Amino acid sequence: MGRKRKFTKLDRRENKRRKLAALMTMSELNDGDRLKRETFKHGWALKKDGGRPNAEEHPQPAKEETQKVVKTTNNTTSKDMSDMELAELKKLYRERCAMKFNRPNLRLNEYGMQSSIENPLSSRRPLFLSDVQHFLIYSQLQHHTTGNIPRWIKLDRSNNLNKTIFLIIEGVSLNDYTNNKVDWVNASSFEHKLEIISPLSYGGSLIEEMATFPLTKSQVHKYTKRYGSLKEASLSQILSKVVRTMYPIKDFANCLDRKEEKPSMPPSADTFPRTDLIMTPWQMIEENYPLPMSGTLKKQYEHYVYTKDVYYEVSDSSPIWAMDCEMCMTTKGSELTSISIVDESGKVVYHTLVKPYNTITNYLTQFSGIWPGMLDNVWTRLEDVQQKIKEILPPDVILVGHSLGSDLHAVQMMHPYIIDTSLIFNLTGNSRMKSKLRVLAAQFLGKKIQCDQSGHDPTEDALASLQLVKVKLEHSIGWGNALIEGVVPKEMLLAAHQFNIAREEEKKKMEEYKIDKRNELDFKKVTIESTVGKSNKQMAQFESIYMSLILHHLTRNEKSVFIIGKKNEVDNYSRFIPPQMTLGTPKCPVKVKALPTNKAVVKHGRNLEFKGVTLMHVIVKTHTKADHLIGKLLKLVKEGEDKDKNVLVSVFLAGKESDTISVENTGLLLVHLFKKFVPPVRLKKELETKAPM
Repeated sequence: MGRKRKFTKLDRRENKRRKLAALMTMSELNDGDRLKRETFKHGWALKKDGGRPNAEEHPQPAKEETQKVVKTTNNTTSKDMSDMELAELKKLYRERCAMKFNRPNLRLNEYGMQSSIENPLSSRRPLFLSDVQHFLIYSQLQHHTTGNIPRWIKLDRSNNLNKTIFLIIEGVSLNDYTNNKVDWVNASSFEHKLEIISPLSYGGSLIEEMATFPLTKSQVHKYTKRYGSLKEASLSQILSKVVRTMYPIKDFANCLDRKEEKPSMPPSADTFPRTDLIMTPWQMIEENYPLPMSGTLKKQYEHYVYTKDVYYEVSDSSPIWAMDCEMCMTTKGSELTSISIVDESGKVVYHTLVKPYNTITNYLTQFSGIWPGMLDNVWTRLEDVQQKIKEILPPDVILVGHSLGSDLHAVQMMHPYIIDTSLIFNLTGNSRMKSKLRVLAAQFLGKKIQCDQSGHDPTEDALASLQLVKVKLEHSIGWGNALIEGVVPKEMLLAAHQFNIAREEEKKKMEEYKIDKRNELDFKKVTIESTVGKSNKQMAQFESIYMSLILHHLTRNEKSVFIIGKKNEVDNYSRFIPPQMTLGTPKCPVKVKALPTNKAVVKHGRNLEFKGVTLMHVIVKTHTKADHLIGKLLKLVKEGEDKDKNVLVSVFLAGKESDTISVENTGLLLVHLFKKFVPPVRLKKELETKAPM
């Protein structure tokens, strides 16, 4: 065996020099390759007066020079590098690494990738406008953001952004993009393209919904403590009350065929608005409820129908009905075999067995209560049930059920106003651990249900769900919900159990259902004062009802917002400026500017030296004009003064305003982060030309 060579200090130094020189060269080659990829992907021209970056300003090393540096030996280039040059290279390399690391970085997470239009329509999951709001606020406030961190995208080091530009283009939709891709030269250059549900697709107000932001629980407590109640805070113009819906709903004032001349008073037993318990669209998606949407959901629910052809606006006096279904397994999966609906008084308004078209493979008798032969003389089909439900349901009814999504899937119907008892009650403090209806009925109603060995009774389950909602309305929104009040203590469950036993005994003695006020007060005293006290969590409300102004959040921590558009759009946004801000004053963090043309709006917005959010809103008639405006916006970023800055550009194709509700009128969100170019490391000229020692 040969002797191992001993490396001297000089040898190690020469190795460092050789590796560092090769690393510098590889960095230049990587920069050149990356630039070529971006040029090919986005179609950016590399010419003297255009491109990002300019090819002549940062030339690539020649092939011969590259080989000369990479293939160094002890008798060549690496040895010619002095200690001073080596130290300088190390310093420059560290500086370059720091510059590259400190640039913002943007990437989609799993949820965002599901929303990308690169996915087929059948597997796409669209975003909501609130996702864009979370993204904009997070880009300005980072970990100081109010509300949720964006669930669909990851933005690192956003504090190093030089500009944040958000352009809303009304008049074009996702369909205009997909049907005319060849014409969208500038829009196609964006790195991320995602489907988003636009308010215009369900008859909502684009500016109103863009300008309002859902409240968090901590904010609810803050405003309640300051103003006494959320309604008082709303009167102070800090909050805006917004009811969102994706269904054909008539305003109460426009319901000429409605029998009542004015809304009736809320039930006297309610201690808070029953509308506060209604699920939000976001909750319905997370809980797999059927919704009239596009993408995956549209394909999945294409055979589903509305529970009413036209709905009325829900109110605190809207009736509450409960529904429960039982299913059996067929050759096509789980199908409806029994349904029961009860009204608010507990009266059964509809109950029937249903015969599936497909052959039953498993009756699931222990759950469904259906056994072989029970459906032999039944001729009611699914479409008969759907028609009957349309006939009997009031147009503003709130449907109640335990995990009601599975029941709506069974009847293949969609309903806008839902209260799910599996969500409004929680015994564990973990939203993923839901209590069974049988457990909730035993704890809060003092009733035993689902005890029959022959299977569940849909009427019994529907009544239990209805009674759970009614007893919750008698107390507080946080009552029985560990997510709001904290983990439900044993004494609270015991008090609830004792109270409901006493109430059931009194109910038997009375012809009408009445509550023992004395027991009710005693119960409240036990559950509130002796367990959690008058907690601020009682004031929690659902985000679908109360909203705060997004400009209030975007201007926190000395941030600013500049709104640009035509006069009508600017005036509409101005209605949502917080009252403590006075437009036109030097200290006002919100600035607005009305311009006569769309071109002037985009040109003014792109030329602003503005570190905050620049929000532009334009309305176009054709998709070619929309892409032309996007090109005008990108011109400064790719060719002008902003090419050496970190600029976040987002464009929202919001769809077309229409009197008809259409799921085809969905929006498209374009997002691209233009990063500051970091030049390759080069030694000073005098060091490069220094003669070898």
